[in-house]
Amino acid sequence: MAMHHLVPNPNAAPASRFAKTRRPFLEPISNPKNNPHFEKPPFTNNVNLTLPLRVVVPDVAVAAATAKKLVFHVIGDSGGIHGDDVQVAVAEAMEDQIKSAKGADQPSFLYHVGDVVYFNGQSELYGAQFYEPYQYYPAPIFAIPGNHDGDTRVRRDDPPDTEPSLFGFTENFCAPQAHQIGAYRATMTQPYVYWTLDAALVTIIGLYSNVEGTLDARGAFEQQRWLEEQLSSLKSDDRFIVVAVHHPPYFAGQDAWRLSGHRSGARSSDGAYGCDSPCRGIGSCPQHAALHATVQQPSNPLCDRRSRWICQYRPSRS
Repeated sequence: MAMHHLVPNPNAAPASRFAKTRRPFLEPISNPKNNPHFEKPPFTNNVNLTLPLRVVVPDVAVAAATAKKLVFHVIGDSGGIHGDDVQVAVAEAMEDQIKSAKGADQPSFLYHVGDVVYFNGQSELYGAQFYEPYQYYPAPIFAIPGNHDGDTRVRRDDPPDTEPSLFGFTENFCAPQAHQIGAYRATMTQPYVYWTLDAALVTIIGLYSNVEGTLDARGAFEQQRWLEEQLSSLKSDDRFIVVAVHHPPYFAGQDAWRLSGHRSGARSSDGAYGCDSPCRGIGSCPQHAALHATVQQPSNPLCDRRSRWICQYRPSRS
């Protein structure tokens, strides 16, 4: 498969060796950082990084395919560092939505777009910042990591982080077999820190944008190649495609998207790839609002692939 070089910002001025280049007014994409902080993800032997929804909740997958509609929650930056009052309020609101909805309108799972645990994703904090706030949430929780889940640099006066990058995340979301860490929720068995959820009507490609928004280390293209392979393999698939990433994406039109700032994105230099919708985490203030994502198929059979699936995000405030 040919490599398609990504274009972070084709209109950017040449970068300076000594300073950050100032963006023109209203330019949404800045130049890449000369040396973005990057922490190498853990090694994996897994070749297939796709997890079908039917493996986790087979009845939900069948029901969504039958109804041609899938509803799920999206949230990010939920780690609680100043108490869990607001986090619990949002969790309870999502719980109420599941219990009050009927049939195909009932949210089927929660997709977390990163920063599960602040500030360094330590495994010992998953109880207080994840398992306890969501102990009453009656559905699976999938996730991709955010910068705080993988960053091992500590803040001033904080104790040192003695765990490897993403140790807590992989222990709780990428376990080889499901087992109990929390009292009520078992660990998830996602194939890796970036992975694909095959969820009946929608394919969710989850990326790991590392600590400062880069998919790969300088000179490496492992995650980029994987992303291109995923998008290429879905060209003839008529399901909705969502790319989930923690750092904010910049939408460049219906046929392409890229990540803002110095971040690598899914737009190639020849426009070969694209997706229907991006989901992002950082800066979304999910402590105050969760999102409903509804994917359904209209009755009009004349719609082309890009308009066939409707993805609707509806704020659900606590």
